[in-house]
Parts: sequence; C-alpha cells; structure tokens
Amino acid sequence: MDGVPPLPLEVDDEFLSVDGGVQPSGRLSYMAGFAYLARLFKVLSGCIVRHRTLAADPSSVPDKSKLMRWVTTSLEDVQSLLAQLPEELQPENISHDGPPSVFGTQAANLYVTALCIELSLVSTGRSLSRPCLGLSSFHY
Repeated sequence: MDGVPPLPLEVDDEFLSVDGGVQPSGRLSYMAGFAYLARLFKVLSGCIVRHRTLAADPSSVPDKSKLMRWVTTSLEDVQSLLAQLPEELQPENISHDGPPSVFGTQAANLYVTALCIELSLVSTGRSLSRPCLGLSSFHY
C-alpha cells in the first residue's frame, strides 16, 4: 500500500519481543481482523475520492470506461479479500446466540464494511452509466 505506513505485525501481545515476535502457527492473531479491515478501507478510500470528484464535477472524468474498469476491479478485489479470510473470520463465526467472540465481532465488521464498499462501488458505476442518476444529488 503506497503512501501509507505498513500494517502492524499480526502477532498478539504475549508473543511480541524486542526482535518483533512470532505468532504460533495455527493460532490467528487478534490483529488479523484489523489488517484485513485496513485493506478493505484502502478500496473504500479510493471509492470516496472518486465519488467526491464525480459529485463536484461530473465532467471531470475523462475516461468513463477506465473508471468502470476500476469499479469492476475493485469489486473483484473486495470479493477476493473476503475469500482469503481465515476460517475464524468467516461469517459462520458471527455469534447469533450468546456473547460474541472477538473473531465473530471482527467478522461482522469485515462483512458490513465490505457490503458498504460494494454499495459505494455499485453506486459509482451506476452514476457513470446513468447520468440522470448522477452523484450531484448526494450530500457529504
């Protein structure tokens, strides 16, 4: 991720040392959900920039087909990231009965965020294909 600090080590506190640390194999770090969420937010930030640019000046998009390709690629990136999630962060681990687990809460956050990003991407795509539904009616 260019221009941003690196993601933190996916190592739980009890395994950190002055040399970094190593998370035991087979034990997912609590930082894993945060790292996946940060990757999702990178897609969201790109979408927000494009949304605001279109809302401010719809004629500022010189090549709509290029932007549509970005939308399509970004949707694929979100789905790919969700497919890469470890078992502990899959939606089956979201507790519906009893107290939520840490990973269940992280899974819920990841999937809600992914849905918001997908909605934003689809909205961007629609604004390109249907100028009458442009983003100028959205207020930030």
